[in-house]
Amino acid sequence: MKAKDTRVRQSQLVSTFGVGAIFPSGDHSYLICGLDEWDERGCAPIEEPRLARSLRVHSFRAPATGSRRGDVPVVRFPEFQYCPGCRRLGRFWEFDEETLQCSDCVRELAPSRFVACCQKGHLEEFPYFQWVHRRVDGQATWDASARHLMKLETKGVSSSLADIVVKCSCGVRPRDLEGAFGRSALAQGQVLRRKEAVVAKR
Repeated sequence: MKAKDTRVRQSQLVSTFGVGAIFPSGDHSYLICGLDEWDERGCAPIEEPRLARSLRVHSFRAPATGSRRGDVPVVRFPEFQYCPGCRRLGRFWEFDEETLQCSDCVRELAPSRFVACCQKGHLEEFPYFQWVHRRVDGQATWDASARHLMKLETKGVSSSLADIVVKCSCGVRPRDLEGAFGRSALAQGQVLRRKEAVVAKR
């Protein structure tokens, strides 16, 4: 996809916002796709034969910048968005996908503040559903047949993780994000396995 009405400098694409980086654009954020998704026709060749021989590559190309020369391939990331008004939390297609507004508050959505990352640098969505529907003594704590609408609320006491709370309409006990940055916080047994999760639909 293309980030709407967005321009990025070439120097940014080879440094701060290179491949795999999260690029902020107004109230939205995107993940820069891998080079296999780029269109070489929008990337001008750079003649550096000695450096190419040294690095054992054929050639170099300057990255596109979202101008007439070509678009930078991106995907929306994170998919989780929340409404600053009612604090509803969900993937962007669960709201108004065209306007990215909350249908209840008619307010612009904001990207999730949290993502998960492994030691090798692979990014994924923070598992909000699995986090609040945690397993207790090996048993699930939620009703699979219930309606699941999540909210991301703050207690307003401080900016710590302990003051950020995930709630679900199914009635499961709310859970704050304290400990979410721990090494084994998302390990199997601490949160639900992916195959046990259900898709929240409105």
